[in-house]
Amino acid sequence: LQQRMGTALRGRQPSEILQIELRIENLKEKGIDQIKEYLIQNPDTSLVILDTLGSASGEKKGTNDPYGADYLLVQRMQQLALAHNLAFVIIHHLRKPLKGVDGDVMDEIAGTTGLTAAADTLMALVNSSDGTLRLHARGRDLEEMVFDISTDIEAGEWEIVGEGVSSKMSNERREILDVISDTAVPIGPKEISALLGKSSESEQNAVRKLLSKMLSDGL
Repeated sequence: LQQRMGTALRGRQPSEILQIELRIENLKEKGIDQIKEYLIQNPDTSLVILDTLGSASGEKKGTNDPYGADYLLVQRMQQLALAHNLAFVIIHHLRKPLKGVDGDVMDEIAGTTGLTAAADTLMALVNSSDGTLRLHARGRDLEEMVFDISTDIEAGEWEIVGEGVSSKMSNERREILDVISDTAVPIGPKEISALLGKSSESEQNAVRKLLSKMLSDGL
């Protein structure tokens, strides 16, 4: 930990108000109360980072409601953030995506959907199929964003170098992209609608409007 901080800070001293705790009680037992007590004693705290959720949560115990247990765990930390007017960042792992399955990257967050349902904002750092490192972000008050990330591990640097393409895509958008990719020559909305089996005027208009949105979204 000291070595990594030394690399990132490049010889500068760490902030005097930075505090690092290397151990914490099990979050499902006394851990969150431990954080709460710290925040009461240090009311100027503006940011708490928990790294990682899995290691701080202890072993999984059997429950009839794993969704509810995950939701309650994150909700308690969210309530702490609101009560003390601070940001609470929870570091967690992604599952390994299934081969051949192209879904929503946020569905790869380990655990039940209770974890993601309780959080205000979700961010996922993934290696894309084209080899690009991308940061995906979305939240209750945040439109979905995707950023291409460049890293220099030796220098401890992470940099946003551009905007990527959203991984959250409706089936209708995927179908349109599949039709375009499978066609050797350029085609317009009418031909796309026909290949999708959408022949009525209203269906063609819907495809035309969706194409316009996809164009503005960079798809």
